[in-house]
Amino acid sequence: MKFGLLTTTDAPLLGHLIKELMSINAIPDIIIFDSKGIQEKDKAIHEDRTEGKIPVIPLNNFKVKIPTYFVESHNDENCIDIIVKKKIDLLVNAGTPRILKGKILNITKQGIINCHPGLLPDFKGCSCVEWAIYYDKKVGNTIHKLCNNIDDGPTICKKELVFPKSYSYSDIRSSVFRDGNKLLAKIINDIRQSKITSVDYIKQNNGTYYKPIDQSTLEIVKDKIKKKQYKYQI
Repeated sequence: MKFGLLTTTDAPLLGHLIKELMSINAIPDIIIFDSKGIQEKDKAIHEDRTEGKIPVIPLNNFKVKIPTYFVESHNDENCIDIIVKKKIDLLVNAGTPRILKGKILNITKQGIINCHPGLLPDFKGCSCVEWAIYYDKKVGNTIHKLCNNIDDGPTICKKELVFPKSYSYSDIRSSVFRDGNKLLAKIINDIRQSKITSVDYIKQNNGTYYKPIDQSTLEIVKDKIKKKQYKYQI
């Protein structure tokens, strides 16, 4: 089974996902780069969340050379043509800057999978780690299949996380990202080896969609962690 990554050249977690994939000998067959880069405000958010604890891993650090392609948009016909010609069976969101829609969602046998840093369906949308902490709920990652509606596709697996009391906000956020990459790599490999098939996917019930957290509420979250008042700091 062939799989490919949909990403952009400055996706901060791309190198970390590839590192996890290579550690289990699951080498992507292609990487398709979208011409649109990560917005400066999103880069700033990532830096605030991690405080440099997840430095970018350049692709030239890897000895294995993965075929790469560049398209104007992951949603355009050129991208579709590449996927079809290369006979890709599974696509992975590895940092696409687009809301994926239309043909690309169903062009491959296995569709597109994504790691969402929140426990679906309870926490859909944005800032799910922060909102979970704010409401004293569990933080975790969910691997799910993409569909037309954001964070609405069937889930493949979920993993809840707990954190040491010594962890800061950036420690928690970095831990979520690291665990998400490991979980995503494992699920990709399980799909490759037919350990997971579409019959294992679970349709979501109704959940709650969250907007990006505002700065004042974020400060409450950070203070809660600093004072070790979050329920799932053990």
